[in-house]
Amino acid sequence: MAMTATAPGEIIAKPKWRPLEGERNLAFLLLLPTMTLLTLFIAYPFLRGIMLAVTDTRVGVPGKFVGFDNFVRLWKDPIFHAVVYNTFLYTFVTTIFKLVLGLWLALLLNRSYKSTTQVQPWKILAGVGAVLLASVAAAAYWGSGMGASELTLVVLFLGALVWHFAGKGTPMRALAWLPLIGASWLAFAYMMGGPMMAVRGTLADWFVLLIVLGSVMAMFVNNSALTRAFILMPFIVPTVLACFAWKWMFDPTFSVLNYFMWKAGMITSPVQWLSDGDLAMVSIIIINIWRGVPFFAISLMAGLQTIAPDLQEAAAIDGAKPWQRFFYITWPLLLPVTMVVVLFSVIQTFADFQIVYVLTGGGPANATHLFATYAYQLGIGTGLLSQGAAVSLAMFPLLFLIVIFQLLYIRRVETR
Repeated sequence: MAMTATAPGEIIAKPKWRPLEGERNLAFLLLLPTMTLLTLFIAYPFLRGIMLAVTDTRVGVPGKFVGFDNFVRLWKDPIFHAVVYNTFLYTFVTTIFKLVLGLWLALLLNRSYKSTTQVQPWKILAGVGAVLLASVAAAAYWGSGMGASELTLVVLFLGALVWHFAGKGTPMRALAWLPLIGASWLAFAYMMGGPMMAVRGTLADWFVLLIVLGSVMAMFVNNSALTRAFILMPFIVPTVLACFAWKWMFDPTFSVLNYFMWKAGMITSPVQWLSDGDLAMVSIIIINIWRGVPFFAISLMAGLQTIAPDLQEAAAIDGAKPWQRFFYITWPLLLPVTMVVVLFSVIQTFADFQIVYVLTGGGPANATHLFATYAYQLGIGTGLLSQGAAVSLAMFPLLFLIVIFQLLYIRRVETR
């Protein structure tokens, strides 16, 4: 430690230099890694894209400055017009469905999972006995022609009824309708005969499996943590892997959807899910909704848990109905969180690439091209780097206006 003499016999220690004790220096040091990443992976590519968009650069050919010629060419390009329409349609439809379904799931998951009605043991015993007697009677009625699938359907049908009434007052009451509806539909198909007999055989076995799985999932609803983790599965699975699975499901030759529809007599020829322009757009919309609903559900559920239950209880005591409590209490308090979630979803959906690239590649006949896939096709597929960069930059002002509008609306909602 350095010493400084100020007077005869008096020595004062010179203070050490501690740069991290200052708030500005510490803040700069903590922000430095983030600033470096943003500069390398966002700022530099963005500036490089602007430089490419105002030149005629191609792969292996340094270009010269051409100004706004690439943007003028895009303005006259009919494919680009279709891209703009597809992107807005894709973003709008998927966001609406993800919001509605995600909010519904969030409200379901946020409910209390404790039973409000005590189930009496004699009701359960009576129900089990009724199921067994009905199964024996059904087996005697159908005789030797009744196989394992038919017997399972009868047991599930009657068991769902008992489950519904015995579990009254619990979430199982609502979820019990899943096996009930499935079993009822199959029982009707078996009794009607005629064209409906097409559902017999392998299709019946598949539906029995689905009904059993649905029943098991309904029983898991009492474990809220397990249920929430299960709902996150579509969001957790890698996008490319999930898209390959969906691509197999939409395949015209091996499609499991076409198989069930054909067995049920709904179609006579395979549906070209990814070869027809309109159906291809519907297909990618379905997949995006499937992947995005868990994000909405978990985010909105987190917002619901910040709402004080006392408000709901006070409104219920005052005689407010459930829909009134939702529209006048839950929704206004949940709106700021909802707008933030919608903002993130719009940004991600507007620039979506993986789903369209894996499933259709922008086809058929450019019917599913979005900004990202069309920019990739021009820039990487054909080597026209400048035109690909121009497509990417054309997306920026549109997305910027949407984001600004949503941010202003969020601020207006928060300041009410």
